[in-house]
Amino acid sequence: MKKKFILLLCLSIALTVLLAAGRDYGSLQPHRSKAAFTNISRISADAQGAVYAIANSKRSLLKIDAEGVLIYETESNRDALEDTVQLYNSVAADEQGNAYVLLTILDSFGLKVSGERIIRLSPDGKKQTVLYEVEYPA
Repeated sequence: MKKKFILLLCLSIALTVLLAAGRDYGSLQPHRSKAAFTNISRISADAQGAVYAIANSKRSLLKIDAEGVLIYETESNRDALEDTVQLYNSVAADEQGNAYVLLTILDSFGLKVSGERIIRLSPDGKKQTVLYEVEYPA
């Protein structure tokens, strides 16, 4: 009886340690703080030392703080119109931590530029404001 209790106690401690160590592997990564850089196009930095990177073949914008922690990652096709491809082309930042991004809108084949936007992203990346938009005739 005593051996079974000790074995059960050891197994439950081991299971607790394994679950605590791998708690983020089975989730949707709610506390994601790292991202892989692939196909980097542009990089910019702000006064606080945060880095803004256009990556993933111009489809993602990442903000990384001075300590190397991922603040946000946003996709260029977040609000894309039907039959269009949207790509980030350039990024700049101001003293408040806002990012200013040039977004190019292409046709569905990615051959013809049909418009451009300048977008301001809030420091946390949750709010996007279109500052300038132009559509080019066919």
